[in-house]
Amino acid sequence: MKVAKHRPLSVQAAVHMLTFPLFSHTHSTVGKRKSYQHRRRSFHTLSFLLYEKKRMAISQSGLSSLSSCVPAKKLLRPPPYPPPKNTDSLIRSTFFSLHPHIMSTAPPPLESTSKSFEVFHRIQPHEYLRRFLEHSVRPDGRLLDSFRKTLITTGSISTANASAMVRLGGTTVVCGIKAEVCEPHVERPNQGYLVPNVELSPMCSPKFRAGPPPEKAQVTSEFIHQLFTNSDLFPLESLCIEEGKAVWVLYADIVCLNYDGNILDASLLALTAALSKLTLPKAQVSESMVVEADASNKSPVFQMTRVPIASTFCVFQEPMAVLSDPNEAEEALTKETVTVVMDSSGQVCHVSKNGGNSIESSALRTCFERAVERTKEMATLIEQA
Repeated sequence: MKVAKHRPLSVQAAVHMLTFPLFSHTHSTVGKRKSYQHRRRSFHTLSFLLYEKKRMAISQSGLSSLSSCVPAKKLLRPPPYPPPKNTDSLIRSTFFSLHPHIMSTAPPPLESTSKSFEVFHRIQPHEYLRRFLEHSVRPDGRLLDSFRKTLITTGSISTANASAMVRLGGTTVVCGIKAEVCEPHVERPNQGYLVPNVELSPMCSPKFRAGPPPEKAQVTSEFIHQLFTNSDLFPLESLCIEEGKAVWVLYADIVCLNYDGNILDASLLALTAALSKLTLPKAQVSESMVVEADASNKSPVFQMTRVPIASTFCVFQEPMAVLSDPNEAEEALTKETVTVVMDSSGQVCHVSKNGGNSIESSALRTCFERAVERTKEMATLIEQA
């Protein structure tokens, strides 16, 4: 007496069957035909599994014949039109009930894997980033020394005396410069004013709230103001209309449209690009102490010989890593940031370090080496803008 033996499928065939991609349902004739063909193949696979399941049940019960079993030819006949659309889930459950040992070898679905990464990133963000840094790569795919793609566009605001827009990865800022006339300072009668103002509103990121300017905006504005005041980058004497009587004051409004970290580099780059295209009307003080300006006669009031470029880095201690141009997620996880400002000639204008206790000399040397290369690239980009 012969009893039908169960012939299990191979692991390779099972994995191929379970991970076979579904064709997307489109409105085109080709898409419908492919979707129908796939459902037809899935229906055949389901029919075979159901037939195999019944044969196993008969083998375990010890019956001597398969007369009660539905013939395979009848089960494997072509499906009616249209074939059922839920055969994939039936195939998966039926197959794993027949072959439980393959459950551990079958790869998880792609959707569940991506969701697991998202959950891990939200619950343990530091550990998530640390595992990437151990392999000298970042979660967004960049290497540790890679900067994000930068785009500079000048003249984006027609009503301003000068303007520029900078896109640094996901961070987008617009700088508009408006010139007005005012009295000079008593101690500096031949110097004008440059007043930068960085605005971070809820429009650029939900982390910022309406009302008073956030701390990051105030710190960035003060950093830029001190840089242009103390580093002799901008010739304020060129803004003098008549010494002791009238000077130009430049209001530089830097508005962030989309925030994804490293607002300092993007703001300084936008301001520098706008100042390089600044033109002011020819003005003079009349005998009646009235400033007269000819709007039709505009010319560049100065030429920037030193173009300041900022390069910001995040320093992680465990593992030791220096990240160039950090995004918003990396800024939130770091405790130490280093900003190096250099001009186009390679001279250091300003160095700033925030947070942490100390930094190794090798890490600081790495920051300077990367800043030199970054400054050359951005200086060329500003000239071409």
